[in-house]
Amino acid sequence: PITKNESHLIYNTADSINRLYKKYFEPLYSLQMLDFSAINTLKEVDLTQISFVSRRITDQLNQVVSAFNVPVEAKFGSCEFDTKFGKVGVFGHDNHKIEGKYCLSVDLGGNDIYSGNISSSIFKDMPISILLDFGGDDNYSEVSGHGKLASGIFGVSILWDHDGDDMYETSGAGIASAFLGCALLIDENGDDFYIC
Repeated sequence: PITKNESHLIYNTADSINRLYKKYFEPLYSLQMLDFSAINTLKEVDLTQISFVSRRITDQLNQVVSAFNVPVEAKFGSCEFDTKFGKVGVFGHDNHKIEGKYCLSVDLGGNDIYSGNISSSIFKDMPISILLDFGGDDNYSEVSGHGKLASGIFGVSILWDHDGDDMYETSGAGIASAFLGCALLIDENGDDFYIC
């Protein structure tokens, strides 16, 4: 847990992230603050904990990515399973359309289309979200609001794309944006295109 009091973090509806941004960025837009509960939440967040966790995860992922050799046979399609932290998905070399919320997704290759919640933490429901893509010309497209493309919202988000000419597009708060969390987008190779 990154806060002492999680009562502010209960946002489970579809427009939850948009409501959160509206609440916390009200002073910026209206030049006044009417709801002071945002300040209480900001005081409760442990930024040291977020920093520590994000550095540990990044260090471990760096070791995995540098040692990984994509040993899976080309005929492997995909598999998914649930854990107490959320859904895990492993996808083979085919072209996939990957949608939904994953705490961890690994793609071994292929020209993939990612949509929905793309490697973004979602409060206490999914405080860590990691996407590793090892190859292919991929399309990461989030066009339905804030904080769904490599966004760390009250948590840690890491999108690591190893190779390929990729396209990243969001209409919301931005690519690899963080709000009381940590967000990393690491794209090691390729001719990439970013729209936000």
